[in-house]
Amino acid sequence: SPDSASHDSTTALSLELRLEAVLDTVYIHYPDAAAGPLSILFIENLQDEQAPIKIFENSEGAFSMPIIADSISTNPVIWSGGLRFEDLHLDKGKYRIIPFFIIDHSHVPRELLNNIGNMIDKPTYQFLQVPTYREGGEFIVVGIGKRK
Repeated sequence: SPDSASHDSTTALSLELRLEAVLDTVYIHYPDAAAGPLSILFIENLQDEQAPIKIFENSEGAFSMPIIADSISTNPVIWSGGLRFEDLHLDKGKYRIIPFFIIDHSHVPRELLNNIGNMIDKPTYQFLQVPTYREGGEFIVVGIGKRK
């Protein structure tokens, strides 16, 4: 939140990530114990498929941090964090924030995962090709000095 901000806003964005397993415990991996899966964020432009997806390091040094594992059960786990909107450098448009974390796919054949991409477990664009159910994370950048 907020769900919209002006292009020249100096506001902070509050982030909340809720993770829960559907049936049984699953394991996720992410690079920073302090920020959890909010340490690296993908910013996807929903109105322009040709626009590059930005990768934002929300936690200093997250790209070089060791990977940490957590178990997620049917009881939700919630991470909270924030960032300065001005650090994202976004043009007017509709966006989605996608946090970087890896679901342990140990039961899925490696050959099948390799068909998606050979770097799906790294903070690269191939990570976004992994089929994952996501809900929320959308916000709008409106014209300068205007709030929706």
